[in-house]
Amino acid sequence: ALALFYDYRNLTPIGPEGDQMARGLADRLIHLDLLPQATELLKHQVDNRLQGFAKSQVATDLAAVYILDHKPDEALQTIWNSRITQLPAELNHQRRIIEAISLAELGRFDHAMDMLEFDTSKDAAKVRTEIYWRKGDYRNAAVQAKVNLPAPAASFEPAEAGEILRASLAMSLSGDRAGAVAMARPYGAAMGKSAYAEAFKIVTSNEVPAAQRLTAAVAAVRGSSPFDKLIRDLRTNVATVSTPNLATMQNAATGPTDGNPGIVNPKPTATATPATTRNATITRRPVAKTTPRPKQANQRSAQNTRRSIQAPKDPPVIGGR
Repeated sequence: ALALFYDYRNLTPIGPEGDQMARGLADRLIHLDLLPQATELLKHQVDNRLQGFAKSQVATDLAAVYILDHKPDEALQTIWNSRITQLPAELNHQRRIIEAISLAELGRFDHAMDMLEFDTSKDAAKVRTEIYWRKGDYRNAAVQAKVNLPAPAASFEPAEAGEILRASLAMSLSGDRAGAVAMARPYGAAMGKSAYAEAFKIVTSNEVPAAQRLTAAVAAVRGSSPFDKLIRDLRTNVATVSTPNLATMQNAATGPTDGNPGIVNPKPTATATPATTRNATITRRPVAKTTPRPKQANQRSAQNTRRSIQAPKDPPVIGGR
């Protein structure tokens, strides 16, 4: 299907219909785990077919696929190269999360945390949890992991079970054994059916786990990074952002910027002119008359006062002229 598309891509309709066709094909390639082919297709759309909001939207999707393909540097460049003003707040949020994930994957943890400084969303908490895990700050990792704990249920999706295990292990490693043991009551039965059953049992046991068993649990947590599911959820949300209308664009002009929701672009305020100033009569100051300097008939001298260089004199008059 991809070969056929490239053979006849010049016949692709111009406009939203053709762009939607290309993105639909990219989704199928991603579903088949053909990520390099999907990024190539989306990159062609961004570089050659799209402008403005549509370009930023598809570029956000492209950056997300780059992260899935373990290319955070290219994801970062894609976000930076597609920045424009007056994007919807929802799309700015998604771009900010993707940029923070890219920075975290590149080991630039401090920069990633700066990106999320004013972001209180659950997506930002997931990114912070992973960053604290990689830095070995288990106390803060536990605090952030609790934000995304799912409600107790009969069973959990793999990603949800991974979040529960990460929170429990963070509590245990930070010295909060009581908190780790307490996790068994609401989540024990459902976690016993998950792929992390053994690791969860070790972490939430009343007995202090042995170092070897705890190491195995840590290895299981590291294999349950939240980025993959988070990125896939973001891709779904990116596709649902609609083209901004005039009111949205005006609000975005003075709202959060792409980089940080805590920074705003203030509206320029006009300074009112008092009525007395507007109606005041303009009085012209009299211009002083100057007396012209007498001209010299046969000689012109000028002097550069800075360098004390005298200009050459006029040539002598020949023939009485």
